[in-house]
This record gives sequence, C-alpha cells and structure tokens, in this order.
Amino acid sequence: ITAEISDEPKTNVAGFSASPRCTCTGVSSVPGVGAVGTISQAAGDYNLFDSDYGTRCEAWDTLRRDCAAAWPGCTPGWWCCRTWCYVDSACPGSRPDPLVPGLYYSYDACSEDPTALSTCNFKSEPNCTS
Repeated sequence: ITAEISDEPKTNVAGFSASPRCTCTGVSSVPGVGAVGTISQAAGDYNLFDSDYGTRCEAWDTLRRDCAAAWPGCTPGWWCCRTWCYVDSACPGSRPDPLVPGLYYSYDACSEDPTALSTCNFKSEPNCTS
C-alpha cells in the first residue's frame, strides 16, 4: 500500500480524484528525441504502435494490438488491460516510457474499467526482461 500526503488541490473527474499535474498530455513524442509509431521510436517494433498511442486514457496495450507481440521482452500480465496515458514527469506515480526517452506514463491519471479488468485475459504479475 502506498500513500501520498499532499496539500495540492485535487480534481474529480468521473469519480476519480487526481492531481491537476496528473492529466494526459495528449502527445506521444518528444521534439528532437523521437515519436511513438515512427522509426525514431527507441524500443519495440514501431509498426505495432499508432501515432496516438498513449495520448488519452485507454487500455492501449490490448486495445488495438496483441500485448505479447508489442512487448516481446515481457510476460503479458494484468497491466496489459489497464488504462493509462502519457503525463508530465511531475505527475505522482509517473514512470519513464521505454519507447521514447522523455515521455512518462501513468495509470493514476486514468479511471479503471472494472469490467475490462475482471475480464482481462492476462492475470499474471508483470515480468519484463527489457
């Protein structure tokens, strides 16, 4: 269990309370570095990723792709069905994106779909070697 104490104001969207710093950026590229879905993508087969990948809250890793094919160094797990988007690096819980250096993603910025998670085909814990 992780707890965060903060005096920062919160925003309530669709029943989910999030930091105003933790909203989707709407971008999937870093100028001068690279972009998801292009040859400048740092990792993975760029043909498996759309240019709007991560720009809004969606379960991107099962939405339009095979999670195992998109992430060959990982054992598909429950994370494949979680909703997430790219966020500012200051977003609490943000994580560096493996596809493009300088992008950060967060599950905390998005509400989860309980039905999608309960019917997710992937039940194992995440395990990535790359």
